[in-house]
Amino acid sequence: MIGIVYMIPGEKSGVNLSTLDCLEVEVQQWTEHNRILVLGDFNARVGELPNIVCDPDGEEERLLCVPRTSVDTKVDSFGRRVMNSMNAIGLVLVNGTKERAEWTSFQRLGNAVVDLIWVPIESVSRVEKLKVWKEDHLVFGDHDMVSIILQLEHKVEDKKAFPQPVKTGDSSRKRWNSLSSRADSVQELQKACCHQLQGWSPGLALNNAQDSGLDRVEIIWRDWHSKVIAAAEEGLGYRVSKKPRPKGWDRLLANILQERNAARKLRNRSVGEERKAAHKLLQALQRKVKQRIRELRDLELRKRNDLLAKAKANNPRQYWSLLKKAAGLSRNTRSIPDEAFVNGLVVKGDLVLKVWQEAFRKLFAADEQDPAFDKTFMLRIKHEVAQEEIKGIQVDNICEELNAPIALQEVISVLHNLRNGKAGGIDSLINEIFKYGGNEITVATWRLCEAVFRLEKIPQLGTWSHLPIV
Repeated sequence: MIGIVYMIPGEKSGVNLSTLDCLEVEVQQWTEHNRILVLGDFNARVGELPNIVCDPDGEEERLLCVPRTSVDTKVDSFGRRVMNSMNAIGLVLVNGTKERAEWTSFQRLGNAVVDLIWVPIESVSRVEKLKVWKEDHLVFGDHDMVSIILQLEHKVEDKKAFPQPVKTGDSSRKRWNSLSSRADSVQELQKACCHQLQGWSPGLALNNAQDSGLDRVEIIWRDWHSKVIAAAEEGLGYRVSKKPRPKGWDRLLANILQERNAARKLRNRSVGEERKAAHKLLQALQRKVKQRIRELRDLELRKRNDLLAKAKANNPRQYWSLLKKAAGLSRNTRSIPDEAFVNGLVVKGDLVLKVWQEAFRKLFAADEQDPAFDKTFMLRIKHEVAQEEIKGIQVDNICEELNAPIALQEVISVLHNLRNGKAGGIDSLINEIFKYGGNEITVATWRLCEAVFRLEKIPQLGTWSHLPIV
């Protein structure tokens, strides 16, 4: 029995909790079977929380602890909820039980371990290996594939328990250096794109291709893709992933906390006079920690006050937004007022709804006798509606426009409107490469799209691309 789970990231309406409750009910219906496997993208940070489950073989009810280690040490409230719920029905999180859990999700704001695999406590001993695949052809979007090998009760001879992928010689998945709109980094990328893509065309790709038996569209796509990858490697390069610092992190406070923790361990190991001396040292470091926290709070208040003073003089909208945030006020919700001022009188209750009903009736009514009625505006709108009806009849013109070849200006417009900071797709190419790569990569991309449209076939690898060209 295999259960596939997906939890919505950042969901606050209770859908994830309902999904978790349904999962508990479904799993409990299969408790008599040990061959249960629950896996998926839980979007929950469980850090290094241990598995705490009941001993199924014990005569008395007692708890078993299955410890875990992970590169991701962050724990959120939903992660604790998921861990407690799954452990309560006898499922154990395999990530990190035998080996240290590796990153499975890669985002610009930081990596995480959210793709989790659970097995019953009785099946933990049958887990042979859990692996996070780093090969490029097994990376899906911004997640790495996770697999598990379970030892079956009756092994099939002369067959491998899990198919091993063909060794391609490729290195593990790499990520591009961040690209800003600064002139130096943009110039390096544009220079590399000019070097790799200058004069590229689908016909040239077909002429240079060897007889590989591939379709023409596949040859054109692969040649273009390899050129773009080479240009990005030359002009942008790969970055070394670093664990992001949490918001508000302070190096001095971190050093003091490290000394404080070491002093606490020393105090706990000491006895007699040495313990008293170690305790005094610990108290002094505790005072330093509190003093540094007060200094950081005062610094944050000064920054906020300076920002408020600057915004008050230059940007009233930002000033009021910061002021509400500082006061802890949320954004106002829009609703019908409880009171209304009509003919010098304040009305409440049902009369308020009638006032608003009459106001909207006047707003959308076409009363030519009203002194405020704009007859010129009405005539102009009627003329525009008539023109649109005429255009709707001209279906042939629309078909001609749809069947027209893709224009260079269309591709330029799409690339210009790409958003920065988006994760790369299965081909690992990010939007900034196309947005700031210059004229050569734009023309090459246009020629690729034009060839695919003309040949009326989408390349197989092209269906994995994240580029919204067509």
